[in-house]
Amino acid sequence: VKGGRLAGPIREWLDEMFQSEFENYYVGDFEDESDVPQGTKGTENCNVASDQIPTSSRDLALLNGTSTNNIAPPGELRFNIVGADSVVYVKLLPLLSSHNSVERELLPVQLCPMFRLMSTLS
Repeated sequence: VKGGRLAGPIREWLDEMFQSEFENYYVGDFEDESDVPQGTKGTENCNVASDQIPTSSRDLALLNGTSTNNIAPPGELRFNIVGADSVVYVKLLPLLSSHNSVERELLPVQLCPMFRLMSTLS
């Protein structure tokens, strides 16, 4: 670390090691509204806005209240963004309601350090 900045090779190595893990475990994407056929789960007859349909069927089931996970409370998307659209969401509920003990107990503890690392790399 030189002057508070990461050296290029270290930055690239960290990005290769952790970027995909961060994207897979901690954040989720939304479907492109134009790609979602009318009448599909998550559009007309549910509580999920058409521009906030997660690509993950597991996450969508948590939002719709159709999840078979008996430890998951009903989910809701909340944003604190003024005048902008969110392009990703943080997977807090899927992590904390997971039946997998690593996802439920270890990954949430690593959430803040991973966000900090990703913000340093970008």
